[in-house]
Amino acid sequence: MERNQLVKVGLVGAGYVSTYHARALRSLPFVEIVGVADSDQTRAETLAAQFQIPKVYPSLTAMAEAQPKVIHILTPPASKRPKRAPVTISMMEQIFAKLNLEDPLDAAVGSCFSTTFYTVARAGEFTVVVERQLCGPRRACFSFLPS
Repeated sequence: MERNQLVKVGLVGAGYVSTYHARALRSLPFVEIVGVADSDQTRAETLAAQFQIPKVYPSLTAMAEAQPKVIHILTPPASKRPKRAPVTISMMEQIFAKLNLEDPLDAAVGSCFSTTFYTVARAGEFTVVVERQLCGPRRACFSFLPS
């Protein structure tokens, strides 16, 4: 790379973490952010306006026209995973069989699970971390993959 040549960078994802990347990249004199791609166009436009990014794209494929040399993939891991089938009643019964609903913590876990099961199934895992000050170190993790 020649000394006076700018490195063209594209951003994929305009969520929370993108502002940190954009700010850091804008501080580098040899970097030019050529575009941002996000499925939420309003969010991408907001980021572009905040950091003077010249173009907003609906996808990484569309951003190819800007010919970026570097792409920052800033989307959350869950958005890259294949979607899974929703949790079934049978799976819920297996989870509840492991809970002691007389225990307030287990009752809270069961309540959260029963009200958010569809979203949790999409992420693939439901994890509860209990802080040491409440009742000691403890981590419960339930996988929703069929065994």
